[in-house]
Amino acid sequence: MSKTRLQLTWYNKDKALIPTETGQYGYTWVEPSDPRYCETHTLVVDEFVQGKQAPKTNEFTYSERADLPPQDDNLLVLGESGDVLEALARVPELAAEDAFANQAWGYLIAYEDDIAKSDSWDDLKTLAQPVSNTL
Repeated sequence: MSKTRLQLTWYNKDKALIPTETGQYGYTWVEPSDPRYCETHTLVVDEFVQGKQAPKTNEFTYSERADLPPQDDNLLVLGESGDVLEALARVPELAAEDAFANQAWGYLIAYEDDIAKSDSWDDLKTLAQPVSNTL
């Protein structure tokens, strides 16, 4: 039996996606050679955000998680999420901050050829070289 090759495709696959305005929701497709796509993005470690628990109503069914106290130590970092993870992985001083203590995080970027060569999730993790603070 021959092995079938999986191919991923999507609209504007040959383009890059950039935010239309810093700090705002909205994106624009551009050519990968566009300087806005290649520029360095600034990360701003802004503040801690405290969650607030909304009152329960009888019209909804809640899980036991609804009784957990709100988080009070969510760090707000302004910037692209991929850039934040990359900074945490590559700048030891930032990852060593108290704000990131006892947290596990990571990401994986898989390219088409890595997906095609992979027979399992473990194969893909090996080929794509994931970034994590727990590896």
